[in-house]
Amino acid sequence: MSSRLRLGFGLVLAAVVLCLAPLRDARACGMFVPSLKVKAPPRMGQERTLIVWDASTRRQEFVREVRFTNTGELPFGFIVTTPSRPEVNDVKSAPFDALEASFPHTLLDTPDEHPRAPGSKGGGEGFGRGAPAGAAPPVQVLEKKRVGDFTSFVIAATSGKALGDWLKKNQFRASEAGQRWIDRYVKLGFYFVALRYEGKKQKPGEGEGLVSRTVRLSFDTALPYYPYHEPDDAPEQRGRELQVWLVTQGVHQPLAPHVSGGAVNIVRPWSEGLRYDGATSELAAAFGPELSSLVPSGARVMTFGDWKEHRHGFGDLVLVPATPEGCDATCVGARRPLTALLDPTSPASTVAADELAVPPPAPRAATVRALPANQPPAIATGSPLGNSLSCAVGRSAGSPLVAAAALIAVALLRRRRALLVAALTALAACGTQPPPPPPASPPSSAVATASAAPPVVAADPVPGLTSPGKLDAYTLPADRAARDKALMRLLAGHHDDRLIPVWSTPMQRGIGHARNVATNAVRAPAEIERHCAEDQRVEGTVSYLVDSDESGATRARAEGPLPGPVLACIESHLAAAGPRIGRGAEAGRLSLGVIAPETMGFRRRIKDDKLVLASSLPVPGAVGVKRVSTTASAGLRREVVDRVLRAQYPRFRVCYERDAHPAARGQVTLRFDVGPGGRVTSMAASAADVAASTALCIGNALQGVSFPPPEGGRTVKVTHTLGFDRAK
Repeated sequence: MSSRLRLGFGLVLAAVVLCLAPLRDARACGMFVPSLKVKAPPRMGQERTLIVWDASTRRQEFVREVRFTNTGELPFGFIVTTPSRPEVNDVKSAPFDALEASFPHTLLDTPDEHPRAPGSKGGGEGFGRGAPAGAAPPVQVLEKKRVGDFTSFVIAATSGKALGDWLKKNQFRASEAGQRWIDRYVKLGFYFVALRYEGKKQKPGEGEGLVSRTVRLSFDTALPYYPYHEPDDAPEQRGRELQVWLVTQGVHQPLAPHVSGGAVNIVRPWSEGLRYDGATSELAAAFGPELSSLVPSGARVMTFGDWKEHRHGFGDLVLVPATPEGCDATCVGARRPLTALLDPTSPASTVAADELAVPPPAPRAATVRALPANQPPAIATGSPLGNSLSCAVGRSAGSPLVAAAALIAVALLRRRRALLVAALTALAACGTQPPPPPPASPPSSAVATASAAPPVVAADPVPGLTSPGKLDAYTLPADRAARDKALMRLLAGHHDDRLIPVWSTPMQRGIGHARNVATNAVRAPAEIERHCAEDQRVEGTVSYLVDSDESGATRARAEGPLPGPVLACIESHLAAAGPRIGRGAEAGRLSLGVIAPETMGFRRRIKDDKLVLASSLPVPGAVGVKRVSTTASAGLRREVVDRVLRAQYPRFRVCYERDAHPAARGQVTLRFDVGPGGRVTSMAASAADVAASTALCIGNALQGVSFPPPEGGRTVKVTHTLGFDRAK
């Protein structure tokens, strides 16, 4: 097995992993640090998690893949904590390969792989209360059952020591740091799920097999929650990766505390990847029949990635609203227990709920750029940012005939058929409408107002782009009462225009932006990033909306988990793109985050480590995908071709799994050309013992893949043969 696969087995389910070696052989060995007589404890590979949170019911589904190398050292297991009593179930058909294929985060893409295209409510039950009060024993096993290859115990406890003793009697063993970890969650009133692996033991001479199992925990929580905190002695794991898919109705950002030297800093421990809206059918298909009923109405998909080699100092993670919202006294009562997760060093808040209530924020005004004097007025309909746009624009300019004629002239000069059609349509419409009432007096700035709030006015192009300036990091107040209010505001999405940095890599920074696609409004994403994310702590995804008003002024609004000055900078760039003549409004998303040279190398290394691991899963019924052979003509090295194609193996696997095949093993050979720009220009796929429809599906998937531009502007001919093997 490759040395890259020999990863230390660390936290599973982002909780404490405890040694379960037989008692006569084991010493206290939290986090799978082996005792003297344990030769090869299991090792953790890639971590993948699906979180489904329905805002209407405040019910969370936590679907977690447990993937590890089976070395024959049994039994072993792990523990995960939940804020309310959970239900535990086995998942027979894991959704993760389909999620990777349909909803990739793209955070490991390198710039040469980016495509270039034209143009909560409050409430909930809060945390659990552990074991019931009264004469109940300090440890209660609320449920014990078989869950796939695991025996699952759902436990409530009021004594950390008693729970430690119970774990010892049941072959779980924790280090001193692990015991402190247990004590903390007992104090918080959390429930514990202990999962003991009792699957097939690896026989001598069989080597190490990569095992993948998936479990599902269901519990109530006021906001989506991830059990992220690890014991202090958890080992570092080079090449560790966590992928998360969040499926819910709103947009959320991950927050967690990092404690260092007694000081608590709020950070975003995951980098955000692509978001997907309106993909209900694709989401249900990726979930499969077993889980498709979990998709909430109106759900969207958010993707995240995390590559830290350890989580020392980090607390648990809460996914809070990405844009500010209000939180009344009822909402405060439900969310108050979550403040202990964001500030683990302080006692529980005693401030009255009505004093902690967060009022709804005032709406942000759009950035507006007035129509230049030498530019024709806009013609559009239905502005989401304010007034409808109409042919009154032409009348205000003096004459609808003159305005439409100007548009026709511009259309002919620029050879814009759509603009010509819009102008002619406007001319016909305006000729039949009565004159509008006299317009109100224009504002003194001569810039149209987008809403009741005063707009942020962008200056003339180029020199007038807004700059974020110096950004202050978010800090919690020292005063206890002010701190309690600040924590509740954080849970409602308010960071008061302070920067909350991303820390998702060993370099103590984010991994950079996800894939961006150029549009009419975002013509140069890199230029916006260079100007608005000059501070390399800036990383995040924002939603934007651009349109024009009656005067032809361009209006832009951006929302997301970034300080106001950064959002204003983005808006100034969007507004500078010019009036949206005849095009209506444009909505989209933009990912910011500078990819430094060290980050670029890190992306490539992690991507290779992960894809080697993902390409082979010898578990019953799983499909293994491997490279059989690769040839490439001059201009691209074979290793580069293999690296790019390995990134597509999860997609190729999904193509294979959808069809019936004449044999358990087969091959697909891809023959294609890579043009000077790095795009696939021609492709043919042939199959051997594989359904022809699979070859067609893989060929179609390959059409959108980007390669680095070949050296010397060459066209490179590539032949790549894939092998598929369904394990028995």
